[in-house]
Amino acid sequence: MDFQELAQELSRLRKSKNISQPIMATHLHISRATISNFENGSSADVGLKKMMQKERF
Repeated sequence: MDFQELAQELSRLRKSKNISQPIMATHLHISRATISNFENGSSADVGLKKMMQKERF
């Protein structure tokens, strides 16, 4: 799985659970813009390690 596939899968899962970007951002302690950039492939440096350590949905 490459970065773009990971970003698409994150977006798909988030939407399938009816979780908005702002809610996800709050739980992960990152900005909504960071999630948006990640999902759209605009940013590869989103602190994936940080995201993995936070609450799971």
